[in-house]
Amino acid sequence: MLSKETFLSNVIGLDYAREELFNTINWFKNSEKYEAQGIEVPRGILLYGDPGNGKSLIIREINKNLNDIPCFYFDNSTTAPIGTLNQLFKEARKYSKCIITIDEIDLLVDKEPKIIRLLQENLDGVKTESKNFLLLCACNYMRKLPDSLLRKGRIDKLIQVDEPSKEDIRKYLNYLLEKANIDNREEMIDQEVVNVFSSKRFVDVKAAFNDACLRFGKENINSYNLIQSALLLEENISPNLLENMDKNELYKNCIHEAGHCVVSLKYREQLDINSLRVNNGGGYYRCNFLNQFDTNTHYLDIQISLGGAIAQKLFFKHVGIGSNEDISRVNIRAMEMIESLGYKGFYNGKVTIENFIDTDYLLTQKEKARERIIKTCTRKVYWHLLKNKKLVEAIAKELLKKKYLTAREILEIESRHPLR
Repeated sequence: MLSKETFLSNVIGLDYAREELFNTINWFKNSEKYEAQGIEVPRGILLYGDPGNGKSLIIREINKNLNDIPCFYFDNSTTAPIGTLNQLFKEARKYSKCIITIDEIDLLVDKEPKIIRLLQENLDGVKTESKNFLLLCACNYMRKLPDSLLRKGRIDKLIQVDEPSKEDIRKYLNYLLEKANIDNREEMIDQEVVNVFSSKRFVDVKAAFNDACLRFGKENINSYNLIQSALLLEENISPNLLENMDKNELYKNCIHEAGHCVVSLKYREQLDINSLRVNNGGGYYRCNFLNQFDTNTHYLDIQISLGGAIAQKLFFKHVGIGSNEDISRVNIRAMEMIESLGYKGFYNGKVTIENFIDTDYLLTQKEKARERIIKTCTRKVYWHLLKNKKLVEAIAKELLKKKYLTAREILEIESRHPLR
């Protein structure tokens, strides 16, 4: 009998996917009871989401550890997929209840388009009764599957396997450290480590952990080593490449990222500052808004995004190419503010019924409102960075030296050069 406590117990995190799978398999096992009441249960499940987040692991665990119901695994590396899958369906019908699993079904459909018709015929029961099996599939790119396969009565239960949460990351790192017999795990998995890994997939976390063990030695591993390996793998760079880079260009990147950082320090009560890094392709400043995104957070986000370009303008009299993405973000955020509040909140022009329904007029006013928002934010950021130029420079120099700064290190620098 299925138990929630033991179901997929070897899978870290992914609570939503595990619960949905548990419920759907339970419904399938008791399908006669539900059908007697006129309730149809799903006959096909699709796990979908970005690669590296645990879909294949779930498929493997279902086949390996689901003891109270037979499971059949289709190997899509076979050279004769049509014949192999046909044989699998025939074998499955010998059982009163069973599960058929297909991993990376999107690749299978790409390789052999006729497989779609075969799946549809078996799910529909065209050739024979189809109610004795549950089809469980996984894919990375759902757009490659036709709507006809995903309609009601076929693969109609869609379960998204999301990116791991911060708590999932913490659990997974603890699992890897425990498996490697590494002590002081709680101390090693601090908030800085979790923040750095928060935007990564499970497969990336494991790769960074393996890299840290190989690079620094398992017995010497610490939180700083984990962070270093994560950032090196993220940028796919060698540790020595930064040293050979033009120091002037690298310093410009540091000033740019320090500009973002110093603007956000002004609003630290509304932000969770994570980390600051620089690399051969630019840099990255991480911070999270504590409140839900609204007009106020949009306004702050615009100012923080402008910080990098304005800092470069203050120090070097020009803006680098790397600012293009920031400027694009600023324009998008400004237009989102206008769409949510209406341009009248930002523009004082006279509005009549006639010109309000004129699309060209409306677009013109929105554009003027967008410019007004950006100009207001630019002035605020410029004067803030001008008053705190020493702090920008201090953060940039430390970043140039270390290549990575934690939130704690940023705040320590700010304590020596207090925000004005």
